[in-house]
Amino acid sequence: MEYSLIDLIKKGFTKITADEREYYLTHYISTEEKQIGKPIFEMTKEEELEYDRLCFNNKAGNLKGYDCPICKNKGEIMVVKDGIAYYPDCSCMKIRRSLANMENSGLGNLLNIYTFDKYKCTYDWQKHAYERAKAFITSDSNFFTMAGQSGTGKTMLCTAVAGALLKQGIELKYMLWLDESIKIKQVVNDNKQYGSMIEELKNIPALYIDDFLKTEKGGAPTSADIRLANEIINYRYNKCRADKSQRHITIISTEWLLPQLNEFDNALAGRIYELSKPDFFIQITGAEKNYRLKDF
Repeated sequence: MEYSLIDLIKKGFTKITADEREYYLTHYISTEEKQIGKPIFEMTKEEELEYDRLCFNNKAGNLKGYDCPICKNKGEIMVVKDGIAYYPDCSCMKIRRSLANMENSGLGNLLNIYTFDKYKCTYDWQKHAYERAKAFITSDSNFFTMAGQSGTGKTMLCTAVAGALLKQGIELKYMLWLDESIKIKQVVNDNKQYGSMIEELKNIPALYIDDFLKTEKGGAPTSADIRLANEIINYRYNKCRADKSQRHITIISTEWLLPQLNEFDNALAGRIYELSKPDFFIQITGAEKNYRLKDF
């Protein structure tokens, strides 16, 4: 004999027969009830609360941009403590804020354009750069640096690396050096504001610095630029050396070659090279490699 779920609900589960109970267990019991090990109408108050938690956390949400297996794209999860339900933010909200940061920086749309699939490996030097970038994602290394000739795909590969890390759930901040460094230097005498801006760059799990040490007029960086660069890089360098239990990732694209970086500040250049070498410090030289000028 068949029993509809609506009829069983109307009847009241406390009044169902043994046959009706068996039919419910065979046809209507939910995944969450199976996880607890009994139908909802036989649960204690504590078990009902756990049932509610499972139902909430298994329900799919509609947030876009990152597919979270924990909250199912709701942005929050349900936890129970001392018989009370709480709804804290899911850990994916940090990732979503990172994605929003990249969107707001003007780079966001490029995450869909600057991908590994779209990088052309026509020449050996391109293939080498591509392979090193792909290898970095799953390595235990902390620094990935692409230096040299403009128009060679440095930003494309660095952005592809950043996108891959974000998809792994790693919190990342994008820093366009020229824009961000100007803002930071403008508040250098405001300890609170300066500290807030610089601390994020120091402590974010992954930092992507694009066009590192680029200046407004294209000349050598100022002493203020070098001080700022040292403050950020030195801190992240020391953090890598002190804590090897997890990665503290820094991605750098720059038009300055290693000898030029060394002229600006040999300690700064040395730290970047030390944590990027041997596999993840990539220098590209030669104006003929500038793809933007291929038609000229």
